[in-house]
Amino acid sequence: MKKQVTPKEVSVIAVYKFTKAARICFEVLSSDEITKYNTCFNGDAEHGSCNCDGHEQYHKDCYHIKGLRPRAQAYFDSRSEAEEETPGIDAAEQHINQLRQQVAASRQAQRAILAAPLNNQSHKMEVAPSGRLVPMR
Repeated sequence: MKKQVTPKEVSVIAVYKFTKAARICFEVLSSDEITKYNTCFNGDAEHGSCNCDGHEQYHKDCYHIKGLRPRAQAYFDSRSEAEEETPGIDAAEQHINQLRQQVAASRQAQRAILAAPLNNQSHKMEVAPSGRLVPMR
């Protein structure tokens, strides 16, 4: 007869959700209730890692990863829905286009200033004893 094993309960101390990367990390308490481990999922719930001895030594899913996989999957599912709804991107793109137009107009003004001939008659120059050109007095 096979012995039935009840899954261990994972005690989560803190949850870290990353906004720029598809990543979620859990700070969990070990079964001795003293040691703390970090269990992270990158990209989806199938790519989990934990710094507990069982996972690091044997490279198999520990009970931390198995217990937190549903929560990670729920996070990744909610994240993909939020990525599809991006009303602020249109406004940001319009703002960026306006800034590009302003930069282009500024560059045209700078080119016009540089291309204009200098009026040398208003600034008469003479050669100083050092050999440098200096404005006349």
